Amino acid sequence: MIIDSGWDFVLLAQDQLHWGDGSRRLLAILMSDDLGYYGTLEITARYDGDMDAIADEILHVIDDDFIRYFAVVEQCAVIPEHNSFINSAGEWRPPSENLKERALDRGLFMIGHVFIDPVHWNSTGPMHSFKDYGMSADLPAITITRPERFSDWRSASGGWGTSRRASRDREQGLLEELSDQA
Repeated sequence: MIIDSGWDFVLLAQDQLHWGDGSRRLLAILMSDDLGYYGTLEITARYDGDMDAIADEILHVIDDDFIRYFAVVEQCAVIPEHNSFINSAGEWRPPSENLKERALDRGLFMIGHVFIDPVHWNSTGPMHSFKDYGMSADLPAITITRPERFSDWRSASGGWGTSRRASRDREQGLLEELSDQA
């Protein structure tokens, strides 16, 4: 599975979030260098909201040879307000900002901090397709190429055609011939 949107984090985390037990879990979604899904780890089931206190523990757990990208998922009773991330200097600084900076020192790239409550979700990173965000230059690009033997179009009946342009040209020629006869 290739992770290509913030919604994927919600889907991958939902099985590990338990709403009835009153816990506040912190998970990490792990990805390879081509954004392939590697796994979901529970960092703690008793997260107290202090990301800086456990940043080294998080990085120790996720720093693996195969991991290049990750996102943290925080289970919340209620998602924090956007304004609660504004520090005393008036800068928007989410609780995971130091973790993101420390991760870069290890060659890891944190895509986002996802907050999920029983009804809503929000993220400091992309919520939809990664290509729609400014960070897309930092992420690997997925390219699909067709082998040369499949470069021609194929009709629904299963036959291989010469090309769409040739078909259009042939069709246009037939129309011109019919109009000349009329």
